[in-house]
Amino acid sequence: MGAIEIREDYKLHISNTMENYYIFHGDVIDIFITKYKWLSKIGAIGYDFALWLNRVYNTYRKWRKLPYISISQKIKGSVKVATNYVNDFEVTALSMATKKGCDGVICGHIHEPADRVIDGKRYLNSGDWIENMSAICIDNIGKIYLYKR
Repeated sequence: MGAIEIREDYKLHISNTMENYYIFHGDVIDIFITKYKWLSKIGAIGYDFALWLNRVYNTYRKWRKLPYISISQKIKGSVKVATNYVNDFEVTALSMATKKGCDGVICGHIHEPADRVIDGKRYLNSGDWIENMSAICIDNIGKIYLYKR
């Protein structure tokens, strides 16, 4: 893969703002993956089914000249447990950044794009390219931002 180095985590220093960000995927803090692998597999199957259903449903909607609607986002957004999980995930991710001596965290894993400050620390989540069409970008002057199509 040429000069590409794959790492489990990374500490990024932005020189013009003197900020440090802890970058990692996020799966290390997911109890469903680390403790309950079987539950994670069921969730992955459900998520894949929701994505398939999205494609079928939105093909029909496109044919009817209706706008795109994400079924899986609506399901996730309507479940209170999912909301609490996202909040806990964010707090835990920022706690890891603090332990690494960083001003913020850049992660993914939960497919919820975000750029917010929580207790003085910046939390950035890249979301995903499938449902949200989002990513974390860093421009040539070191400005970090959430890109959403």
